[in-house]
Amino acid sequence: MKKRLLSLMAAFMLLLTCAVGLSFGGEARAEETVKPIDLYLVGGQSNAAGCSKAVGVDGSFGNVMYAGEVDKRLDGTSVGSGSNLYSYATYKRAVTVGCGVRNGYIGPEFGMAKTLNSYYSGDKKAIIFKSAAGGTALQNKNSGLSATYGNWYPRSMWKTGFTPDAKVSPTGVQYKNFVDNFRQVYNTLKMNGYEPKVKGMVWMQGEDDRDKSEAYRKVIQVFVRDLREDLTEITGADASNALFAMGEISETFRTSFEKAQ
Repeated sequence: MKKRLLSLMAAFMLLLTCAVGLSFGGEARAEETVKPIDLYLVGGQSNAAGCSKAVGVDGSFGNVMYAGEVDKRLDGTSVGSGSNLYSYATYKRAVTVGCGVRNGYIGPEFGMAKTLNSYYSGDKKAIIFKSAAGGTALQNKNSGLSATYGNWYPRSMWKTGFTPDAKVSPTGVQYKNFVDNFRQVYNTLKMNGYEPKVKGMVWMQGEDDRDKSEAYRKVIQVFVRDLREDLTEITGADASNALFAMGEISETFRTSFEKAQ
């Protein structure tokens, strides 16, 4: 009887071990199907769009992918890469020359990718998402190139019930473009088996906002807060403290240049 009981217990432990092993094995296989990818965001004016002609630089950084929209006009057209945002379903296009305002031009994504490329390898990849338009203002301006592309006026500062409409007004159009484009890229990555994680955002200030007045300071604070809230809503992950780096234009450069003439 004792031997029979021991035999039954041994058989039970063997079945339990097999069941646990199968369970763990199933989880491991499920995890292996997930493709982690880190998201780096770029937004802003011409310094983000990429107006630097690539002279003496080349290279393609295979571990850092790219999805971007540049200089999308209010009428929906673009002279740059504006129509290319959604054409790379699995985002296998690596950062290389030509992600700027047109072929042969680069923006901050090139230098970022050059640095990041060595941090990623194998199945661990990064992707730079960019949505930018040259000469556009952060504040609610409807003149200059903001009248062509729209401005970045943040969501919390829109009038109650207002939704940016490129056919009606420049107000908030670039902000809405950025959020809509990010949502599309993020969801496309998810549909293609990726697990995206936002690592941070770079905001490249333009000359239109060179004079950092108190009004500008208030708007940029709201802009950062609103973007973090929208990133949280889209990804489901808390982005309230997401890294936000800001590249600024010198306030004295133009004045010094004019005095030198």
